[in-house]
Amino acid sequence: NNPPPPYVEIKDKEFVQVNISTVFILIQGFDEIGSTYEAQFMLTMMWYDRRLIFKYLNPDVAKNLLPKEEQQQLWVPKVVFENTKNKLQTVMDERTSTNVRNFNISSFEITDTTNSEAIKQYSGNENLLVSTRFYNSKFHCTFQMHWYPFDLQVCQTVFGMAKDQADVVQLESKDMEYVGSEDLTLYYLRGKNQGNKDVGGIRQVVVELKL
Repeated sequence: NNPPPPYVEIKDKEFVQVNISTVFILIQGFDEIGSTYEAQFMLTMMWYDRRLIFKYLNPDVAKNLLPKEEQQQLWVPKVVFENTKNKLQTVMDERTSTNVRNFNISSFEITDTTNSEAIKQYSGNENLLVSTRFYNSKFHCTFQMHWYPFDLQVCQTVFGMAKDQADVVQLESKDMEYVGSEDLTLYYLRGKNQGNKDVGGIRQVVVELKL
């Protein structure tokens, strides 16, 4: 059973803020008739869980990798890929890496001040959980071909929350990067951005690709 969300109360409302960063690796498979395109990307979700206590943290986030069995015990966000055919969503499996990002290595508590072997403990309220996984998904995109070849296409990748978390999780857009070629054969990547969009009081994170 999954633990309950790590609520934080802000302005008399309890919710969990989950930051979203993406690195797009490949954009391909444009299907104007089927109104789809394919994207390969790394999705990173970041959040705090103040209930947790971490030990032996390192300033280098790469060295703070949680074992798989500990990952499975965490509360994790369930992000939905809104414009996919079957509303695919994030998974926590053997391909997921979850690290702890420490912002202040000197901020800790000692378990036993009388013991030279005492363990340094770091609060989950100050140390960020960073969960990353690779995805390869096909997204819906409506192509406007009326002015071809002088048209501008805008394809989106839309991230929302699973229904059972939508009322308690607020997504927040952070970083977006594209590391592939701007020459996409049939199209050319003219621009890209990532931001927030509110739909019916629920916040989504939207990546726009201008072709």
